[in-house]
Amino acid sequence: MKHDPIAVANSAPVASQYALQNKAQTPLQTPAQTPVQTAALVGPQSSPQQSANAVKQSASQAAVKAAVKPAPRTAKSASAPSLAKKPAPSARTANPPKTLSDAKLLILHSPLYTELPYRMLCFNEVKNGSPVYYVAGVEGGPWNSQNALKKAHEKHGGNCFYCKKPVGINEYSIDHVEAKQAGNIGHLHNLVIAHRLCNQRKGADLIEYFNADAGEKWLKEIQNRVNIRLANIQKGKAAK
Repeated sequence: MKHDPIAVANSAPVASQYALQNKAQTPLQTPAQTPVQTAALVGPQSSPQQSANAVKQSASQAAVKAAVKPAPRTAKSASAPSLAKKPAPSARTANPPKTLSDAKLLILHSPLYTELPYRMLCFNEVKNGSPVYYVAGVEGGPWNSQNALKKAHEKHGGNCFYCKKPVGINEYSIDHVEAKQAGNIGHLHNLVIAHRLCNQRKGADLIEYFNADAGEKWLKEIQNRVNIRLANIQKGKAAK
């Protein structure tokens, strides 16, 4: 069947006009969606029983997360009592020293630690039951208390503990404040630099009888150390 080209040409504008008129009169419509597409957009429909199960499952998961997650740190209240267990006391604290050898906290330093040459001694360790020291400015060591004090005096000089005058190398001696015959040993707290003549005059007398000023100074320092030891005993008892 042959089409008349002229008829087709004349009819085309009419069809286009009709289409435009029809489009203007027809409201805008969205393409129909399939059930699958609708479910993808709005989610699957669930029954009331399924919704309840989902709520229970979500609550259970939240409880598990809360149990696993560590509790947030909060600042300690100053008034709240501490429930933390006290650390176990050390053997030295729980069992206070019973002998002079064990009470090395008292004998590690001289009562005259602010003066030369005593302050130049630096405690190193307890070796064979006795403390040993290095001496500032002196190579070698460590030495026991008596040898360390001797080397400190040779290097730095010092005064006689009794007459307060400088002690030269040829006049030097170390005096045991409490006589060795009384059971005292050569720990640093019992040693002082003295002129040989002062040392000989004192002999085995008590220091306060030989020189009241020197005796008062030494005994007060020893008293302070005794008070520290007494306080340590009380701490040890309280820790038990």
